[in-house]
Amino acid sequence: MIIKSFISDRHTSIAKWMREDCVAKCNDLGKPVVQHFFDIWHIAKKIQKVLTKLSKEKGCEIIGRWRKACVRHFYWAVTSTQEHLGEVKLAKFHAFLSHVINKHSNLPNRLFNACAHGEIVTPRVTILAALHFNYNLKSGSKTDNEGRPVLYVTYPKFKEGEATVREAKVSINYDYVVDIYDTLTTSPKEELKSLAEDLKEEVPAPLHTMLVEKESKEEAITKYRQRKEKETVICPPTCTEEELHPTTERTVRARRAPHCKKCGKPLRGHKKGQCG
Repeated sequence: MIIKSFISDRHTSIAKWMREDCVAKCNDLGKPVVQHFFDIWHIAKKIQKVLTKLSKEKGCEIIGRWRKACVRHFYWAVTSTQEHLGEVKLAKFHAFLSHVINKHSNLPNRLFNACAHGEIVTPRVTILAALHFNYNLKSGSKTDNEGRPVLYVTYPKFKEGEATVREAKVSINYDYVVDIYDTLTTSPKEELKSLAEDLKEEVPAPLHTMLVEKESKEEAITKYRQRKEKETVICPPTCTEEELHPTTERTVRARRAPHCKKCGKPLRGHKKGQCG
């Protein structure tokens, strides 16, 4: 059986054995050298750990919002590139920093100088959500045949078996959509501009804190299935073959053996206190 590749964590002893002893054994046996790869899960875990630590520093809280996106981008940078193109993988990962500052083209690295995604368009769904919430804020409760409110019982976990009784609300109403359409189609433009200016004056000051919204079960399952069904497409580098050739040679070049900082001789066989 011929083993072509071996995947492990980033343990230094394993990396050294694969880099030195394994190569010698393969040459002695006349078999091809086993390619050593690091498990990207361990590297992604380290990236997430570093970003989490940085996000706890004063003034760096916003880093926590980009933590998961950075880890996902790292997975994409590795899986969407051919195995031997290590420099291209690194260039793709560095492109995330430009993406964060909203720069998506003309990046400094020639190996990957533009983001692979399309145009980013953010729909203003918050305005529609606010209208929908305000319109249904004071919706009444359901009543039975005798006019009494319909009740339902829930058992929250934090109450440890104690029940919570609530009134069942009526169905959501979307009549405000017709009102908005009639206003836009029948009102003159000058009147609409005047209304817009009046509404801007009523806008409250922005909130500095946000409530953590719980993602619904249906949305979580939908995202999970979409992620499993999504196929990773190989994204080629943005440079030419001539520019890529030198980087390919650098990635397969043997690593220089460690040397003593004092005498400059190799550490292999170097006795303690020899150059003191």
